Amino acid sequence: MKRPSTDPSSPTARRGDTLLLRHTLSGVLRMGSQLVSMMILVPLIISYLGESRFGVWALGLALVGGLSLLEMGLLQSANRFMSTIDAAQDPILFRETVCTSFWLTLPLCGILLAALPLGDLLIDWIAIPEELSTEAVSMVSILITHAALSIPLRLFPGLLISQRFMSRVHIVQGITSLLAFLLSWLALRSGAGLRGLALVHLGCMLLEHSIYIILATGVLPLSSFHPTYFSRTQLPRLSEFALFAWIGQVSNVIFLRISVFLVQGVSGVVATGAYSVASRLANISLDLSNQAVAAGGPKVTALANQPSRRQEAGWLTMSLIRRSLLFCGPLAAVALPLGYPFLYGWVGPQIATLAELPLALLVLDVVFSMPVMAATHALAVGGHHRFTNLFSILMGAVFLPAAWLLGRATAGPTGPAMASLLVTLCIALPVLLSRFSHHFEVRLSASWQLIVWPHLIPFTVATLTGTIFRILILRHVPPGRTWLFASAGAAALAAGSYILLYALRFAPEEERRALRRLIIRDTQAPVITIVPLADTASWASVRAAAQSCEASCDCGLYSSWTYAHAAWEYSGSPRAAWLITVGDPEDPAGLFFFSDRVRTQLKQNVTYLQSFDHHVMRRQPSLAPSGGQLAAIEALITARTTVHQVTGASILSLTKLLHTDAQEIQTLLHGCHIPCLIEEMGISYEIVCSEDVGAYWSTKKAKSLYNLRRAGRLLQERIGPLRVDRIRGSSWDDPELQARWVSFVDLRRRSWQLLQAVERDPAAPETMLAFDEEVIRDWASRGWLEISLLRSEDTIVAGILSCCTDQTCWVVIQAFDEAYAAYSPGRVLFAQLIDQCHADVIRRWVLGPTSDSGKRFWANRQELLVKITFPLGGWTGRLWALRQRIRQRRVPDGMRTPHQEPFLQGEQRS
Repeated sequence: MKRPSTDPSSPTARRGDTLLLRHTLSGVLRMGSQLVSMMILVPLIISYLGESRFGVWALGLALVGGLSLLEMGLLQSANRFMSTIDAAQDPILFRETVCTSFWLTLPLCGILLAALPLGDLLIDWIAIPEELSTEAVSMVSILITHAALSIPLRLFPGLLISQRFMSRVHIVQGITSLLAFLLSWLALRSGAGLRGLALVHLGCMLLEHSIYIILATGVLPLSSFHPTYFSRTQLPRLSEFALFAWIGQVSNVIFLRISVFLVQGVSGVVATGAYSVASRLANISLDLSNQAVAAGGPKVTALANQPSRRQEAGWLTMSLIRRSLLFCGPLAAVALPLGYPFLYGWVGPQIATLAELPLALLVLDVVFSMPVMAATHALAVGGHHRFTNLFSILMGAVFLPAAWLLGRATAGPTGPAMASLLVTLCIALPVLLSRFSHHFEVRLSASWQLIVWPHLIPFTVATLTGTIFRILILRHVPPGRTWLFASAGAAALAAGSYILLYALRFAPEEERRALRRLIIRDTQAPVITIVPLADTASWASVRAAAQSCEASCDCGLYSSWTYAHAAWEYSGSPRAAWLITVGDPEDPAGLFFFSDRVRTQLKQNVTYLQSFDHHVMRRQPSLAPSGGQLAAIEALITARTTVHQVTGASILSLTKLLHTDAQEIQTLLHGCHIPCLIEEMGISYEIVCSEDVGAYWSTKKAKSLYNLRRAGRLLQERIGPLRVDRIRGSSWDDPELQARWVSFVDLRRRSWQLLQAVERDPAAPETMLAFDEEVIRDWASRGWLEISLLRSEDTIVAGILSCCTDQTCWVVIQAFDEAYAAYSPGRVLFAQLIDQCHADVIRRWVLGPTSDSGKRFWANRQELLVKITFPLGGWTGRLWALRQRIRQRRVPDGMRTPHQEPFLQGEQRS
């Protein structure tokens, strides 16, 4: 079975890689802040409180983790289902899921708060020394309150993560970790003891989750948590998944928390503190490595729930495992040789001696646990959550007696660590990976090439580097605090050799390509060129480059330098214009022509960039090569800050787009968390014919066809026999084409459009005709232009100017003599033109600017035309974005915002 190939240069792949990279890096920074805080705080606690109280503190934290069992798996269930729903696309279902989960967790919070008087019993159960029991009871009561309040509050960071706001959660966690470290240090200095540490723990948790609540209002307003939105229909699926998630939680608590109590029962509080130090370092390695898996988790969930893309979810999981090992692999490689000197300089010789071997075993367990965790997640979200959670209980049942027996045999903290590693190697890896391989149709043999081989040699090199440093250099450094800094420097060197060797030699080509893109920043800052077009000379200077790009672009009547220049001249005002080029100016990936428009909003002049749309039926989003429209738009969105700084505009509007094109742009903006507004501008009317033109005429009412034939007959009786005079030229200098154009202009001067324009502005007709002629010259040079006239021998009564491209006829201008309006000469001409063009293999007509009643008469297909607007930057742009977010939140139930309204294609709109 071959791995599905993906194009890493495609917009979707780059956008997904950028989002994954952002989430992963923010998680690494969060874990870095927590690691720094722990590295400084643990020695401080030991020095201020002593090793015995530090062991009691470790037991208290383990107790809080154990109490998370009372969550009953509801938060995991809520996170799983929230990740499968897009809050913008299905806000009602998302609101019901979140609200129902929130109200289910509140009773659990109350049950735990009611257990506060049981603190004395807990202290007696875990055999705390009598001289520490009073302080321990106060600490445990505060930590129970912490665990109780966190149950409903943890729903809010899960809400943000489910909607791809993981980086915001990581930033908040990193900041509050540093704040907790600072406040803990102050509490220790003031002599607050264990009670003070517990209060700091509780206060920082409340602050952190208050920030999550504020951020979550950007996704879901707080009014959505009203009890009336509780949905009984959500209970079965939430409860069923929660039950098996809770079973899996039981296993996690056994592995991560019960071990501490086992060590306490065998070896006392000092050994418990030593095991806690080793366990916390290993857990930081585990959490750090899990960032890559967690960042790709929502995407794996989406793919695993689509049977046709299940194998793609399997390969993505394999890729996430390889990336996660890049975090825990270097830490394990340096912990094996350098763990003891690091611990010696950090927490002292007694704890270092007890924690050296458990640390080595636990970090190796983390390395082998990463494939297990990633495979478990993929299987759980792919419909195998019952199996994964029941299997985790089996592992817990094997681990407990093994940890107890090995703990008794080793008389220290080594036993539980050894038992955890053995359970992972002998049970979890073979069973879960084989199940994963079978379900996702991914060969296990591929894991050697994709996962093991890229990390094996770098791991060996890093371990040898640390060993050589310990044997040859560290022996000459006096023991003490200097060992901490010496071993940390050696660890950085060994870990750096691991990462460098992986990146340069063993990383897959797509990762190396992504690394190169990251270094040169071409995905974060695409190359764009912005040229002001303020006068005729500046327009002329960009003409050659623009027309060179047009040769490789899709056919678009209004996506050209000529049209943009004519529209700029037609405006008649000294309004500035801009050409934005994406990519190499010599070989551009896309061109955008914009004009400046100043509008007054909230008593401020706001500068807009808006695409030219004069006399346009509909237009393409940009002037880009075939298939590159979306990539050009994505580059423009990514470089919006640069556009704002150069042009001074705060808001950008793309006009006269098909609604389907605007939806694709909206998806790009939604992926970048940029609000947008989609407004209706009109309807594009089309005629779509099959091979049999009679099938089209059969859709018209008999009375309408009778009136059409009657009008033609009466018109012939008045002016004589009628004929359709058609000419399609390839050069504007063609004398026959010139003669038809003169006749068409003379007819248009007698049409109602120009007669009304004269009443408004006597100079308007000449300006309009000058605009038309410049654009029409360009169309003629491309071989598109066709002029059709309905005439007798001496009289021209109707005319149609159109462009024919790729079996499509664009009806640009229609005109008829107002003196013959009673005979509907325009409709008579168009009826005959449909039959003649159909014989010339024209199968589609796009109807141009004329009355909607006339277009509705002919069209059998309608599509919505819209304008999409989004902010570029600056204070006015940010205020506009804020108003859009507030407006979307205020939409009443049962109503939709403009960009969420569904529009039907190919059907009549009521």
